[in-house]
Amino acid sequence: DDIDTSKPALEPFLTAAARLGVEPRACIYVADDPSKDFIAPAMLGMGTVEIRRPLAHPLAKPADAPAAIAAAKVSSLIEAGDFIFGGSL
Repeated sequence: DDIDTSKPALEPFLTAAARLGVEPRACIYVADDPSKDFIAPAMLGMGTVEIRRPLAHPLAKPADAPAAIAAAKVSSLIEAGDFIFGGSL
């Protein structure tokens, strides 16, 4: 929130990686809105995990809006953790 731009801008993701002291490609971004969440991370080479909710994201753009595809899709944060840390889905 302390950055003047928002998703899908690159700056928030570059800032987060810099604050962690790593390159963006060493990061994994977990989110739930394919209409905007995975565009910048994919451009930066970040890993991406989409949490697929049973109901549509309340702020998601209409279905005809272009969406970025996440590298993995899971149904919960527990499954996201399993995927990231090498557990089985």
